[in-house]
Amino acid sequence: MEQGNFGSTAKFEKFVLEMKISSSSCWVLASVVEGVGRYIVYYAEGNGNFMIGDQVNFDEPLEYMHPLPTNGSPFYRFYVKATQGAENQQNLGGESFSTTVQQDIPNFSAVPDPFYLQNVSVVQSNLEITFLTEPLSPLVYTLERLDPVIEIWTEVSSKLGVDGTHTFVDTEADSRQGPHTYRIRVSDSCGREIGISNEGTSLFLSGTANSDKLLNVLNWTQIDWMQGEVINYFIQKSENGIPQGPPLGVTNPNIRFFEDDVVDEFDTSTGSFCYVAGAREDPAGSIEGQGATLISNEVCVLQEPSIWIPNAFMINGENDTFFPKIKMAMTDEYEMKIVDRWGKEVFYTNDIDEGWDGRVNDKFAQEGTYLYFITVAERLLHLAQAVV
Repeated sequence: MEQGNFGSTAKFEKFVLEMKISSSSCWVLASVVEGVGRYIVYYAEGNGNFMIGDQVNFDEPLEYMHPLPTNGSPFYRFYVKATQGAENQQNLGGESFSTTVQQDIPNFSAVPDPFYLQNVSVVQSNLEITFLTEPLSPLVYTLERLDPVIEIWTEVSSKLGVDGTHTFVDTEADSRQGPHTYRIRVSDSCGREIGISNEGTSLFLSGTANSDKLLNVLNWTQIDWMQGEVINYFIQKSENGIPQGPPLGVTNPNIRFFEDDVVDEFDTSTGSFCYVAGAREDPAGSIEGQGATLISNEVCVLQEPSIWIPNAFMINGENDTFFPKIKMAMTDEYEMKIVDRWGKEVFYTNDIDEGWDGRVNDKFAQEGTYLYFITVAERLLHLAQAVV
């Protein structure tokens, strides 16, 4: 921008025009420059003649909004004249002009095409929301989450669109507390709302243990908001929320439960089993012909520990060491303490493979009744009497 000069009494600093374009208006912005009495905005549509647009007094920042042309002009041209005299005053010695700025006018549509919320999945406990929009669309996208209790949408985050696929990450929502519903609100750079996307809801998985039958029963919510139909659901083992190995089972869209038989893992498992569920969209009906795959929250099912404890043992007999047999438990957090009838500790171990051979200070204890306390994974599993 050129520097203005008002004779020998006043000299303006350079002033710069900033241009913003929205779906309905073109904006011309400039800061207050010391010594300026007023700004006068001139504009032209395309290669047409310049016309006066607005006048702004010196004590106000220049912020001029002009409607977009209706005659199909591909661009606007603007320049600004700065004078020493305020509005309705004569010029007091000089004036200065900015250079001419040209603003191309994009071909806005009411809503970007495509504009579609495609996927809501849980990734390591965070919810990731993916949506498609028009490539290189210079618009602002805002993610909103529905509060199901008060039925109000709250803003999560926003971003300026730069390509055709976007992903939001919601770190505040707890994926373990139920399904979460989202939508995307799109607005122009001036904050005017253009449209709202479809709503998308996460897949929520829950589970319970049937310890009598050594089954883990899993249930999940229905997904019916995607453009393509759900062709199947599947269940996978998981670790820290990440699917592991091939699916344990695949169900048709009308079945939303699965029973995992863990009998074969009875001798080796710690009793904790973690899973995620997935929903596959039919590619033929999807918006890009590929189909989305939604991944649920992780759920961990805890089987009840099984414990066998002898009620007596005999020194130098067939059963000469006292120790329990424990299955389906975290035995790395194991403790066993044995006390006599007066409460004095006679034996302690945190090794699941170590038992009591009846010795106290390298001598065999007297025959009698002793109490044992066994704790596994910070839970007191059993309290009973043992006869020595």
